[in-house]
Amino acid sequence: MKNITFKNIPDGLYFKAVELKGKLHAKNWQEFLEKVIEKLEDDKYE
Repeated sequence: MKNITFKNIPDGLYFKAVELKGKLHAKNWQEFLEKVIEKLEDDKYE
């Protein structure tokens, strides 16, 4: 597994990500990324 570190993220972007993570009921950042990517892939093929 790879570690990902984001630095110097604007506060607005960070808080939007935290809010969306809660709406997606993701228990951690890995699950959040998996759900976001899955949603983007689903939308791409509709």
